[in-house]
Amino acid sequence: MNVGPWSEAVLVRLPDTGFIESVATTRSAATLLSDRWPVVKGPAYTFAVQTCADVLIGQSPLLPGTPGVC
Repeated sequence: MNVGPWSEAVLVRLPDTGFIESVATTRSAATLLSDRWPVVKGPAYTFAVQTCADVLIGQSPLLPGTPGVC
């Protein structure tokens, strides 16, 4: 899976700022999740954080283009 720039950025609006941010790499997604995501519990959050971590160390079992994957 790609740790460099994604083919398309994801636009995210965090409720604390209201600003729209562009997330275009796995590392920036992981940083956003760990530092600024408003909900830091539950299976979706855990899956997202773990998937980003797996991609960053080159061990993600998921295929590129899988919906919802960092």
